Amino acid sequence: MIFSAVRQIKWIGLLTKPLAAVALIFIAQATTADTAPPPETDQQISHTVVFWFKAQTPSTTVDEIIAQVKQFESLPMVEKVYVGKPLSSDREVVDDSFDIAFTLIFADEKSLREYEHDKTHLDVSRTMILPHVVRGVIYDTIQ
Repeated sequence: MIFSAVRQIKWIGLLTKPLAAVALIFIAQATTADTAPPPETDQQISHTVVFWFKAQTPSTTVDEIIAQVKQFESLPMVEKVYVGKPLSSDREVVDDSFDIAFTLIFADEKSLREYEHDKTHLDVSRTMILPHVVRGVIYDTIQ
């Protein structure tokens, strides 16, 4: 009886090894497909950034940052810039705890990718904005 059970296990093992190999190939292909970047979209993109600044950040610095963000509209890949401070609200569902938020509009994903590597954007972010940030959240949406 034990011998029969061992033979059955060995037989099942012989069958499952090739099946396991095939399954691994399919899993590897599926994983590779999932990690490949999605194709770029030619639809309009909204890039929304929300920042919370350090408590000691002066209001004049916040105003300077807002003025600088408005200047991003002069970049060739940026179509429009909306920037402002939160509107206070008593509603529990409204998060007005942030310091500034801005939305940049791009014609397409290619333009957003160009902006991500733009020297002016990176310089302003590194030198003027990020030294004051304690938290930031970014939302990219397709129109």
